[in-house]
Amino acid sequence: MSYTIIPIENKDEWNDALAGTKHSFCHTWEHCYSMFLTTGYQTFLFCFEKDGVRIVNPFIEREIFGYKDLSKPFGFTGFAATEYHPEFSSAWEKFVSDNNFVSGYLGLHPLFGIDKLFDDAEVHQYNTVYVIDLEPTLDEIMKSMSSGRRKQLKKFDEISLLFSENRDLLKVFFLENYNGFLKKRGAKSFYFFSPETISYLFTLENVCAVGVFEGGKCMAATLFGFSKDMATALYHASLPGAEHYSAHLVWYGVKTLKSLGIPALNLGGGSDGIAKFKEYFGAKTFPVKCVKQIYRHDIYDKLCNHEGKSCNVNNSFFPAYRSLKVYNSTESI
Repeated sequence: MSYTIIPIENKDEWNDALAGTKHSFCHTWEHCYSMFLTTGYQTFLFCFEKDGVRIVNPFIEREIFGYKDLSKPFGFTGFAATEYHPEFSSAWEKFVSDNNFVSGYLGLHPLFGIDKLFDDAEVHQYNTVYVIDLEPTLDEIMKSMSSGRRKQLKKFDEISLLFSENRDLLKVFFLENYNGFLKKRGAKSFYFFSPETISYLFTLENVCAVGVFEGGKCMAATLFGFSKDMATALYHASLPGAEHYSAHLVWYGVKTLKSLGIPALNLGGGSDGIAKFKEYFGAKTFPVKCVKQIYRHDIYDKLCNHEGKSCNVNNSFFPAYRSLKVYNSTESI
């Protein structure tokens, strides 16, 4: 068999399978385990390997009325590949068939994925990410920013005196403020994390944390996760009146991650004001694409009908039968 399935319980095997394939922090065992601490979903790494080609993809397995479907862990995960292999499709089809999945909502990593792994009709763009190239000099990176951003960062040296990397204090700040910060901004439920997830992130060597303190009180903080191939601006929170520190925290991340030899920083996606905030850093844009697949059309239609939803795969929410509420039970319909 040309593929293996590695469960979340096998940390070393998981990270060994990523070796040799460009991947982000969100592909790592550490990230996927942190998400498991919130969701409890069974989590795995799919790894196809043949003729020197390796294709990896973290996924979660969910139950609904006794059936199972596939999805991706939260974050910029998705398929990452060294290159295309013509036997990948048959290996993937065998995997989903053998496991009797109803549907799959999967990702293609915006930098390390390959579109032709799947049929064009199954691939859908749903967002754009902003990525800062960290390989130029700091002066060159600064020059690529908007004039307004450069002007704002002139105060960086002064503000950086307020920075602290004290993980104990930053963990407390995130535990007390992160979910509330998101709630005030109307974030969707999958952005909220358990205390176990937040605490665990602060134990990781491949996470960099920084906060701004005024009079001994943390006002704003940001977490960055990284692999050797890319860093990701993970999570941020600030108290009212401290929003203006966000750009300085990103610039701290740029300087720190560049010093570690990380070649790029993914600022994530967004729209309107959030997109402009990231664009002003001179970041390059990349499309974020998902893969929507139905493996058992009869069961998919049955579940959609039960929820009163259209079975159209082009609906914005996929799979449509999960758009009203999320199930994790084995009851029957």
